[in-house]
Amino acid sequence: MIQIVKNIFKNSRWHDWKGLPTARRQSRALAGGKVVTESAPVENQLDASGQILLVIVLISTVLLTIGLSVSKVTTQETRVSKLEEDSKRAFAAAEAGLEAALQLQSGSIALSTVLGEDAGISGQAEIITTDAPSYKAPELKKDKQLTFYLSGFTPADPGNPDSQGVFDEPFSGNLKIHIDDEASFCTETKKHALELTFVNATTTENKISTRKVIELKNCDPQVIEGTTDKINYDDIIDLSALPSHLLFIRLIAPSSEFTGIRLQVINSTGDGSENWPTQGKTIISTATTTQTNVSKKIKLFQSYPQLPADFFITSF
Repeated sequence: MIQIVKNIFKNSRWHDWKGLPTARRQSRALAGGKVVTESAPVENQLDASGQILLVIVLISTVLLTIGLSVSKVTTQETRVSKLEEDSKRAFAAAEAGLEAALQLQSGSIALSTVLGEDAGISGQAEIITTDAPSYKAPELKKDKQLTFYLSGFTPADPGNPDSQGVFDEPFSGNLKIHIDDEASFCTETKKHALELTFVNATTTENKISTRKVIELKNCDPQVIEGTTDKINYDDIIDLSALPSHLLFIRLIAPSSEFTGIRLQVINSTGDGSENWPTQGKTIISTATTTQTNVSKKIKLFQSYPQLPADFFITSF
């Protein structure tokens, strides 16, 4: 900055004032000649002073601009840091609400109850249960098994290690298994079969009510040979004489390239309007910071207990 000022003075008219009108001239005669003493031009003195003032103003402006820019960047960084911190706090609070809701059978719980009133977090964790005549199951992989609850079920109390799950009355209606675009699965890599095992959980005798195998329609050769208990997708399964609480669906696929399927279990009792019982509970936990209004939401589906795939092995 000092070099800039020097350059301004070097290039200014401060060094070139002799040819301009003077404000004051003094002359006196001496022996052998005339000596003239000239004073610096007033106009040039004022001009140089104005340039110095201009430089000072420019320097002040630059310094002020730099100061404001640094202040703005610092403020923005502080705000971003605060938002990131509150985002983590909100997520952690939502997780805490989720953990608390897992201990409940139904209803909701306020985050202030979990974290305290002075935590600076608002929100709640809510348990949602749904039922419908059709249940679209999660993707079922090769050699895996789905446990489907045909009747209502009350899980064991997590806070009581001695409690046990309780079933409602067994299901004695009609159902069918559906798959979208069935014909597209009749290929070497997608061909499969389903093993269905129906279980009465409360009987003291044989708990297996009946077994079925579902093969793809008009798809040869079939996956499982030598059984008479075969049906196809969308065939009605009548359980009026075989009341059951549970249905185990096991997927058999010969190809190692088989990726999985999405099944629908449809309640076809009567006019088809009868709902299946809920298969678990959905928990939605939402947390919001009171100062910055940062919000986080976590959704979790907890199914009722799923038995391992080899718990029931169907042999035909």
